[in-house]
Amino acid sequence: MAPLRYALCLGIAAVAFLPNVARADDTGPSFDCRKASTSVEHEICRKPELAGYDRQIAALYAQALGLLDSEDADQLRTDQQLWLKVRNECRFQTPDNPHVTTDIAGCLASTMMARIWELQKVITDKKFSRPCHPQNC
Repeated sequence: MAPLRYALCLGIAAVAFLPNVARADDTGPSFDCRKASTSVEHEICRKPELAGYDRQIAALYAQALGLLDSEDADQLRTDQQLWLKVRNECRFQTPDNPHVTTDIAGCLASTMMARIWELQKVITDKKFSRPCHPQNC
Protein backbone atom coordinates (compact mmCIF):
# COMPACT_ATOMS: atom_id res chain seq x y z
CA MET A 1 0.00 0.00 0.00
CA ALA A 2 2.90 2.37 0.74
CA PRO A 3 4.18 2.38 -2.88
CA LEU A 4 0.67 3.21 -4.15
CA ARG A 5 0.31 6.07 -1.67
CA TYR A 6 3.79 7.34 -2.60
CA ALA A 7 2.96 7.25 -6.34
CA LEU A 8 -0.33 9.04 -5.71
CA CYS A 9 1.41 11.77 -3.70
CA LEU A 10 4.01 12.23 -6.44
CA GLY A 11 1.26 12.51 -9.07
CA ILE A 12 -0.64 15.12 -7.07
CA ALA A 13 2.54 17.10 -6.43
CA ALA A 14 3.47 17.03 -10.13
CA VAL A 15 0.08 18.40 -11.18
CA ALA A 16 0.14 21.07 -8.48
CA PHE A 17 3.45 22.45 -9.72
CA LEU A 18 2.80 22.43 -13.47
CA PRO A 19 3.11 25.97 -14.84
CA ASN A 20 -0.30 27.43 -15.70
CA VAL A 21 -1.45 24.49 -17.79
CA ALA A 22 -5.05 24.63 -18.96
CA ARG A 23 -6.74 22.24 -16.58
CA ALA A 24 -10.18 20.72 -16.30
CA ASP A 25 -11.08 23.30 -13.62
CA ASP A 26 -11.12 26.04 -16.28
CA THR A 27 -8.46 28.25 -14.72
CA GLY A 28 -6.20 28.38 -17.75
CA PRO A 29 -6.78 29.58 -21.29
CA SER A 30 -8.42 27.54 -24.04
CA PHE A 31 -5.02 26.29 -25.23
CA ASP A 32 -2.27 24.24 -23.60
CA CYS A 33 0.22 26.63 -22.00
CA ARG A 34 2.95 24.01 -22.31
CA LYS A 35 2.74 24.62 -26.06
CA ALA A 36 2.67 28.43 -25.85
CA SER A 37 5.17 29.75 -28.37
CA THR A 38 4.67 33.51 -28.54
CA SER A 39 5.00 36.30 -26.01
CA VAL A 40 1.25 36.90 -26.36
CA GLU A 41 0.40 33.28 -25.54
CA HIS A 42 2.81 33.32 -22.58
CA GLU A 43 1.19 36.51 -21.26
CA ILE A 44 -2.28 34.95 -21.57
CA CYS A 45 -1.02 31.93 -19.63
CA ARG A 46 0.49 34.15 -16.89
CA LYS A 47 -2.56 36.35 -16.27
CA PRO A 48 -5.77 34.72 -14.97
CA GLU A 49 -7.88 37.61 -16.30
CA LEU A 50 -6.52 37.13 -19.82
CA ALA A 51 -6.92 33.36 -19.57
CA GLY A 52 -10.56 33.94 -18.65
CA TYR A 53 -11.07 36.19 -21.66
CA ASP A 54 -9.45 33.56 -23.86
CA ARG A 55 -11.79 30.84 -22.56
CA GLN A 56 -14.77 33.13 -23.08
CA ILE A 57 -13.71 33.93 -26.65
CA ALA A 58 -13.25 30.25 -27.45
CA ALA A 59 -16.69 29.39 -26.05
CA LEU A 60 -18.44 32.27 -27.83
CA TYR A 61 -16.66 31.48 -31.09
CA ALA A 62 -17.78 27.84 -30.94
CA GLN A 63 -21.32 28.90 -30.06
CA ALA A 64 -21.43 31.41 -32.92
CA LEU A 65 -20.17 28.85 -35.44
CA GLY A 66 -22.97 26.52 -34.36
CA LEU A 67 -25.62 29.18 -35.03
CA LEU A 68 -24.48 30.41 -38.44
CA ASP A 69 -25.16 29.12 -41.94
CA SER A 70 -22.13 27.82 -43.81
CA GLU A 71 -21.36 31.10 -45.62
CA ASP A 72 -21.45 33.18 -42.45
CA ALA A 73 -19.50 30.50 -40.57
CA ASP A 74 -16.75 30.64 -43.22
CA GLN A 75 -16.65 34.43 -42.94
CA LEU A 76 -16.42 34.17 -39.14
CA ARG A 77 -13.55 31.67 -39.42
CA THR A 78 -11.68 34.08 -41.69
CA ASP A 79 -12.43 36.97 -39.34
CA GLN A 80 -11.19 34.94 -36.35
CA GLN A 81 -7.88 34.34 -38.13
CA LEU A 82 -7.59 38.07 -38.85
CA TRP A 83 -8.46 38.87 -35.24
CA LEU A 84 -5.75 36.50 -33.99
CA LYS A 85 -3.22 38.46 -36.07
CA VAL A 86 -4.46 41.70 -34.48
CA ARG A 87 -4.29 40.12 -31.02
CA ASN A 88 -0.75 38.95 -31.69
CA GLU A 89 0.28 42.51 -32.59
CA CYS A 90 0.05 43.20 -28.85
CA ARG A 91 3.53 41.68 -28.58
CA PHE A 92 4.87 45.01 -29.79
CA GLN A 93 3.22 46.81 -26.87
CA THR A 94 6.03 46.63 -24.33
CA PRO A 95 6.37 48.67 -21.15
CA ASP A 96 10.07 49.37 -21.76
CA ASN A 97 9.38 51.17 -25.04
CA PRO A 98 9.15 54.92 -24.24
CA HIS A 99 7.00 55.51 -27.33
CA VAL A 100 4.31 53.08 -26.22
CA THR A 101 1.96 53.88 -23.37
CA THR A 102 0.18 50.52 -23.14
CA ASP A 103 1.78 47.30 -21.95
CA ILE A 104 1.14 43.90 -23.50
CA ALA A 105 -1.44 42.91 -20.84
CA GLY A 106 -3.41 46.12 -21.33
CA CYS A 107 -3.35 45.72 -25.11
CA LEU A 108 -4.51 42.11 -24.80
CA ALA A 109 -7.28 42.95 -22.34
CA SER A 110 -8.80 45.64 -24.55
CA THR A 111 -8.40 43.58 -27.73
CA MET A 112 -9.94 40.50 -26.11
CA MET A 113 -12.85 42.40 -24.54
CA ALA A 114 -13.64 43.90 -27.94
CA ARG A 115 -13.63 40.42 -29.49
CA ILE A 116 -15.99 39.14 -26.80
CA TRP A 117 -18.38 41.97 -27.65
CA GLU A 118 -18.12 41.20 -31.38
CA LEU A 119 -18.82 37.50 -30.87
CA GLN A 120 -21.75 38.24 -28.56
CA LYS A 121 -23.23 40.42 -31.30
CA VAL A 122 -22.85 37.59 -33.84
CA ILE A 123 -24.66 35.26 -31.45
CA THR A 124 -27.44 37.77 -30.76
CA ASP A 125 -27.93 38.57 -34.46
CA LYS A 126 -27.42 34.94 -35.56
CA LYS A 127 -25.51 36.29 -38.54
CA PHE A 128 -21.98 37.45 -39.21
CA SER A 129 -21.28 41.02 -40.15
CA ARG A 130 -17.81 42.52 -40.34
CA PRO A 131 -17.10 44.17 -36.99
CA CYS A 132 -17.25 47.93 -37.04
CA HIS A 133 -14.33 49.64 -35.33
CA PRO A 134 -14.17 53.39 -34.71
CA GLN A 135 -11.36 53.81 -37.22
CA ASN A 136 -13.31 52.16 -40.09
CA CYS A 137 -17.00 52.91 -39.47
